Parts: sequence; C-alpha cells; structure tokens
Amino acid sequence: MKTMNGYDVCLVIDDQLFFETLLCNIRGKSISYSSYKKRVTSEREKFLIEEIDWMEKNTLANSWRLNYVDDLKKELQEIRLNKVNGILLRSRAQRIDEDEKPSKYFLDLQKRNYEEKLISLLKIDNDEVLYANDGIKAEVYNFYKNLYRNNDGNVIDLNLEQGIINKLKILSDSESQDLEGPLGHLEVYNALKDMKNGKSHGPDGFTVEFLKYFWDKIGCFLVRSLIIFS
Repeated sequence: MKTMNGYDVCLVIDDQLFFETLLCNIRGKSISYSSYKKRVTSEREKFLIEEIDWMEKNTLANSWRLNYVDDLKKELQEIRLNKVNGILLRSRAQRIDEDEKPSKYFLDLQKRNYEEKLISLLKIDNDEVLYANDGIKAEVYNFYKNLYRNNDGNVIDLNLEQGIINKLKILSDSESQDLEGPLGHLEVYNALKDMKNGKSHGPDGFTVEFLKYFWDKIGCFLVRSLIIFS
C-alpha cells in the first residue's frame, strides 16, 4: 500500500474544507473528461460503422479483410456494450432518485399507517368503552403509570452498578491511549477495506471503490479531514 506524504503539507484552510474542495475539483475534472471521452468514443463509433460498411461493400473477400472487419466489429460491439451499461447505471440511479420522492402511493401508505396507530376506542376493566380521545389518553397514562410504579419496598437492594463495573474488563494504559488518540492512516484504510463496494460514504456521491483506488493519492487528506472528529 503506497501512501502520499500529505500529512506534511501545510494548508491555509482547515483539513475538512480542503478535502471537500478537493472532491469538488475532482468531480469537475471528471465531468469534463467524461464529456471529452464521450465525444471521442462517438467519433470512433461513427468511423467503425462507416469503415465496416465500406469494407463489406467495396473490397474482395480475403483472410486479411475478414480478420480486419471482424476486429472492427468486436471493437464496435464493445463500445455499444459500454454505452448500454452506462444507460442501465443511469436508469438505476434515476429510479432510486424517483423512488425516494413522495408519490401518491407513498403518501396514502403513510396516511394508512398513521391511522392504524390511532386508538379509536378502548375497553377498560369494567367493560366500559371509551371513545373520547382525552379519556383514552388518560386511561393509557394511568395504566402505564401503575405498571411502572416504583415499588422499592418489594425490591431487593442490589448494587447493580457495582456488580456490572466489577465484570468489565479494565483497559491497559496503552489500550486506553489507542482508543482516545486520533485516527491513524492504517486504521482508516482497514475500515475502508471492510466497506462494501457500490456504496457511497456520504452525500458527495464518491463511492468506496473510488476511495480504495485512489487511496495512495488522497487517503492522507481523507484521514486529516476525519481527525477533526476524533
């Protein structure tokens, strides 16, 4: 695991703000590069289609031509497969985003769940049925008040707190210092490795795979941004 010695870099802003700004700049560069890559890929796809069409119509059949056209078709197929995968990924993200928006079904479901939580009537011990909301609230309050009433006279005096403390493992000075000290580079890296791929660690949208792949470049700045909370 390579590490960039970014801990010695002196910043004029706090570490957390710097890391957020860094990710923002990375996002901007990524969008710019994606636009460039899309344009280059589209031009290459257009060339492949035209080249395949011309070769099949204007050249004699031979082994070289067949192999050449076959290579072009494989490249074209790969480009189109990548485009399809991109469409599927974007549609999945769009579906997730739309599913999180409140729809009529969701609102009706919330309303029904709320109504099911309401107590419209309550039958008490003397077979009396209460319908008024204030009466129901008062009866429920009194029921739980009596249920959890402090009956110290019926309880054996046990020193539970001391009993629990005696069973707790006492940390050594070194263990206590490790827990109370700031986050370490290796500690954060190991936590990152245990995270599932395909997930984002926060609202910025950068996935776990991104942080793992570029750990040697930005890992130190991520750790520095987290130390403020440790």
